[in-house]
Amino acid sequence: MTETYFLFGGRLNRLQYFLAGLVINLIGGGLLFLAIMEMVNGGGMLILAFLIVFGLMFLWVSLSMQAARIRDIGLNPLFTIVGFAILYGIVHSLETMTLGSDLGSILSMFDIGLQIVATLFMLLAPGDSFSGDDPILPAAPQDRLDRSTVLTREETKVRTHPAATAPMARGYGKPTFGRRGM
Repeated sequence: MTETYFLFGGRLNRLQYFLAGLVINLIGGGLLFLAIMEMVNGGGMLILAFLIVFGLMFLWVSLSMQAARIRDIGLNPLFTIVGFAILYGIVHSLETMTLGSDLGSILSMFDIGLQIVATLFMLLAPGDSFSGDDPILPAAPQDRLDRSTVLTREETKVRTHPAATAPMARGYGKPTFGRRGM
């Protein structure tokens, strides 16, 4: 599991992604709240350094979890995260440049909508965790067939009465079902 949270490897299904994200956001939010309260009470550079170090750590873990979830969905994590970061960066920079105008408020709503769509995609997109590569569930056993268990074609043929197939073989009559003709 450490490769999923720190090394950009592994996979996370929807429930794992939701629960891990919830725990990490609660811990990160609590630490941020405590640091801000300490800064309000007169904390200085030490608190700011604390915020920077833990902020980078939570960013690293968050990106690693997103990469694992995107891999579970079946997409390439590098292209997906970089593409989303570029799109988000363009929208955010345009929003900053047009701050206070009508276009700025429209871009702000688009920015929020983009974040909501990305979050819902990560939470609701089905993955292929049950293919045997899931980090928690064990792989399903795959029974192999050998020659002794495979039936030959002669053993699988259904034996029919010659009278039942005779009218159809000559090209006339109705198909028969059992002893009675249908």
